[in-house]
Amino acid sequence: MRQRGFVVWLSNAFNPAEGRPGDLRSALKLASGRLLLVLWPLELLHLLLGLSWLQIPTIFLFCLYMGLGLVSSTWGNKALATVLIGAIVTLLVLDGVWEGLERGLFSSMVFAAFLPAVYLLRHVVVGDRHVRVYRQLVSEAPPAQQPGWILVGSHVLGAALSVGALAVMEPAMASAEKAEVRRSMALAVVSGLSLSLLWSPMFVAIAVVSAFMVQVPLWQTMLIGAALASAGVLLALALLGIPDKGRVIYRATTALQPVIPVVAMAVGAVLLVVSTTQFSTLQAVSLTLPPLALLLLLRQPASNRPRVVASTRASLNLIGAEVSIVALAFTLATVMKFSPTVELLTVSILAPELPALLLISIIVGGMILGGVAGIHPIVTGSVLLAVFAVPESGLADLSIVGAVMLGWACGAMVAVAGLILMVATNMLRLSRREMILGRNLALVGLFAATGTLLLTLMNAVLNA
Repeated sequence: MRQRGFVVWLSNAFNPAEGRPGDLRSALKLASGRLLLVLWPLELLHLLLGLSWLQIPTIFLFCLYMGLGLVSSTWGNKALATVLIGAIVTLLVLDGVWEGLERGLFSSMVFAAFLPAVYLLRHVVVGDRHVRVYRQLVSEAPPAQQPGWILVGSHVLGAALSVGALAVMEPAMASAEKAEVRRSMALAVVSGLSLSLLWSPMFVAIAVVSAFMVQVPLWQTMLIGAALASAGVLLALALLGIPDKGRVIYRATTALQPVIPVVAMAVGAVLLVVSTTQFSTLQAVSLTLPPLALLLLLRQPASNRPRVVASTRASLNLIGAEVSIVALAFTLATVMKFSPTVELLTVSILAPELPALLLISIIVGGMILGGVAGIHPIVTGSVLLAVFAVPESGLADLSIVGAVMLGWACGAMVAVAGLILMVATNMLRLSRREMILGRNLALVGLFAATGTLLLTLMNAVLNA
């Protein structure tokens, strides 16, 4: 029987050769997944107990893991990794900032625990009975109202599931017949998911930005992100043209009431740990999500547990390249912060008289252009943070955080190589051109402009 569905398609998208006997790429992915099963608990032990003797063997295994992940990845990832490594080596030759390299590598090891924890929670929540009920309600809603259900569901569930929320929306999106309804669904699911990364620490976006802007409390980052996300949702609703919007949104939100406490618990646990300990957002997510996921799994039927274990195990085989690129970008940004050359260039570029509106627009526009060009947002974001998060910019720290997050969300909506667009394009039977152009592009323009103005006003208040 031919297999269909989100999980099978996503696996094939990441690893088209999976399952071929003797295939070298499959073997390397399997090896990287098994190595990650060793690295994950090692990094958790290091975070909890601070065992210094664990650092050297762990960093050795982590470098080996990154090598396996990149060798088994696509040529695009290999090229990007080469550029990142080249930039790191160049700064080391120019400035000899070995301390930045050491700190960046050791700090980036947390991704070996962060991403597996996020995937574990995702696979647990997808199997929740209430999530399955919501999936059924979306499918049974009138076609004209389904985009509203999808917008709400993808935004709320996306806060915990990220791209995994698409699995919940798959039946409705895959069965839509009218092209206009499918285009509305595209706007709804892409915007709903992209906007949730503005405030949820389960996304790499907010975790990475918080790691570089440690002087900004996580609750402030989440608050400004939630405010921007609210504006984005309102703009998306205005463009969707759903009949009886208020009733649809109310019914969708009511249907999610049993799930919202789970999302709130996950977000609240991370916020509590960050606020009361010395752990960073990345570390807090890595430590809090596994026990939370296990507690949620115990509430589910025992028959779900083998599925969760198998799905999580399969995901670990597929994320080697992602972890490697994120870690290299993270390391590059750390090296840049230590580099006198970068500091000199930044001072010469950022003239004191440059208006805040222009600087914020450059940050937001840079993130969007990076997404269009197919560059991983952590690369663009890390470079922009290293350049603009300096006193010479004249921008308030929270304004810089908001600008990078705003650009990250907008870039995700138009990222040609982004996973959200890749999966949604397949489900909705639309071309990427149809997905990006039209109302989706209009939303990006309106949201970027609105968010930039709001951040400029906030910056003026903070600097007053």
